[in-house]
Amino acid sequence: RRSLLAISDMPVGQTRVEIIVTAEDWAHAEVRGDVEQAIDKDIGKRTFVVRGKTAACNFLALPRAGSPPLGVSGTFMYIQLRLTGQPFVLHVDVMNQDKFVIRLSFSSRYVMAKRAGTVLQLPSPELKETAGKWTVLCLDLAALMRAHLGARDGTYLCVKGVTACSTMALR
Repeated sequence: RRSLLAISDMPVGQTRVEIIVTAEDWAHAEVRGDVEQAIDKDIGKRTFVVRGKTAACNFLALPRAGSPPLGVSGTFMYIQLRLTGQPFVLHVDVMNQDKFVIRLSFSSRYVMAKRAGTVLQLPSPELKETAGKWTVLCLDLAALMRAHLGARDGTYLCVKGVTACSTMALR
């Protein structure tokens, strides 16, 4: 199965990976704006391309609004993506042990990590250097929450949803 997003309890090379969504699960995604499926000419694989510079108007969200949350509990998230060099935003909605939803928002637009209400904004300047190249982004969700939210809010339970916004391709 071709995976778009994967969650694991362990780093790559070890066991147990839950596939969140495969290329065949397109119907479970909410699509807004300039988003399309396309065969990437460099790798010859089906990809999901999100274009448009306005994140609120151009996105791919998993799951679709009104659907049950993903609810996968692995602590490592792997995302295959290719950025364009333009500003990007990737949201991962996670639930803590108190069943409180916190949005981890990764973007090239942020200059420092900060919490704004239920959103943790995390700068991702190192991803700018990968523009034009397919990259596997590995996120240790539990460690990110502990480091930035502390003991109470930072106890990871599961992923509720993922939203990819503006100027990126996903595989």
